[in-house]
Parts: sequence; C-alpha cells; structure tokens
Amino acid sequence: MQFKHIIFFAIFLIVGSVSCTEIGPTINLVTNNDPDDVQRVVVVEEFTGVRCVNCPAASQKLQDIIAQRGEDKVIAIAIHAGIFATPYSESNEDFRTGDGTNLLNYLGQPSGYPSAVINRVHYDPQQPRAVDPNDWNGYIGQELQKTVKVKLDMTKDYDETTRELKGSAELLFLESVSGNVNITFVITENDVEDVQLTPDGKVNDYKHKHILRDIISTNSGDLIGENIAANFTTTINFNYNLPAKFKAENCEIIAFVNRNDGGTLDILQGAKAHVID
Repeated sequence: MQFKHIIFFAIFLIVGSVSCTEIGPTINLVTNNDPDDVQRVVVVEEFTGVRCVNCPAASQKLQDIIAQRGEDKVIAIAIHAGIFATPYSESNEDFRTGDGTNLLNYLGQPSGYPSAVINRVHYDPQQPRAVDPNDWNGYIGQELQKTVKVKLDMTKDYDETTRELKGSAELLFLESVSGNVNITFVITENDVEDVQLTPDGKVNDYKHKHILRDIISTNSGDLIGENIAANFTTTINFNYNLPAKFKAENCEIIAFVNRNDGGTLDILQGAKAHVID
C-alpha cells in the first residue's frame, strides 16, 4: 500500500477527521446547487480473476454498457480477489492486492464469478450484494435515474518527473444525508497485458481493464461527517506517488462519496480523471 494520507477542511458544523500532509487545505465553494444540473455517476466494482473463464465476456459486457451509457456516467473498477484470482506460473504479475481482498470481505462474497456490485446497493437482502452480469445494465439504469444528493468535482495534477499525483475533490451536498458519510480514492490501470483464461484457453497478451491498483484512502473510505445537512460543502485533497510499475498514461484516479452506516454502503456519487490527459 502506498501513501494513504488524505486531508480535508470542512466548513459548517460537521467535520470529519483524517491524517494530515503538507499540501495544506483549500476551500473552493461550489455555488450550483440545482440537482437537475448535476449528472448522476454510477460506480461498478467487478469481482474477477485471471482463472475465471467467463470473466472476459463479462468484462466486454461492461465495456459495452459503458459505451452505451457514456464513459462519463459509468466508472468501472476490476477487483482481482477470491478463488479465481491466483496468478499462473507464467503470469507477469499478481493483480491481487490487500485492498481487493479487504473489499471482497467488506462488500460480501459473491455467489459466483464474474459478478459486480453496482453503487454498493444491496438490491436483494436475501442474496449477495454482488449481482450477475445479466443484471448489470438494468441496475446501472436504475442508479442513473436516482436523484443526485452530492455534487462531486475532482481536479488533479500529475508530475511526470516525480510521479507525484495530487489534487482535490470538491463536495456540495444537495440534500441531507443521514449516518456516516465517507470519501474513497482509488487508482486503476487499463490495458495491462498478461495471462487470462478464456473459453479458447489461456491468452498470454490479454488486455486487462480497470484493474484495481490501490486505494489511497481506507478501504471503506475516510470519514467526511455524520448526518450531513444540505448545502454542506468541503474540499478534500489527495496526494499519491504513482509506483514505477504502473503506466501513468493508462491509470485513472477515481473518487466516490459512499455511506458506511451498518449495512448501508451505497455510493452517492463518483468522479474519475485520467492521470495523464
């Protein structure tokens, strides 16, 4: 796990607490508080693995959904964890991470692979939170129709010499939100060529998409506040040194606001940016 320090400075009465760095807080008020002018963004966390023979088809299904719905509306995170994620002897690297394993336990074991959690909503309490690929598009559509409760704008800056990635997420709560509300920052990488089992056998140069590389907050997110009122606003800064093995041109920084209140883990809004534009 890399540098995991997030800082924030909140105005109004509700203030969360996180570790500090030397970047220093910034305040940038978001004045547009009309939910109709804010686009809903859905986060899809896909459980996958290099030994999962049906996962390439599911990954393509998700790519098709993103193309249909809009890349700016659907964010994908591929979590290599569980029984099908063990690398082959000829694999170039191990895509499993401690963060991925923790997420698998936090979000709940799926009933099968591939599967995905859509905005962390638990649609059927009698079933796992992760749902079958045949249900992805329908649930994504449902989430896109929901009212936006949080406006989330993210800015970033990347130094190609030092490989330092830093930026901020500006939040404006358009409605009140009860319980604990967190923010999570994630690094993903696209088009990583490595071994993958397919119906035609192992493919050595398969291009893996949206690989979860690191979570630079805590796995469940860092606390913003509790029982947040409408019009609450805050700016949260992040700072991360991108490891040399990650291709910066293929990496994305993802931010999302998520609840962490008992069994309610719903993601309220997300945003992403390419590390290198």
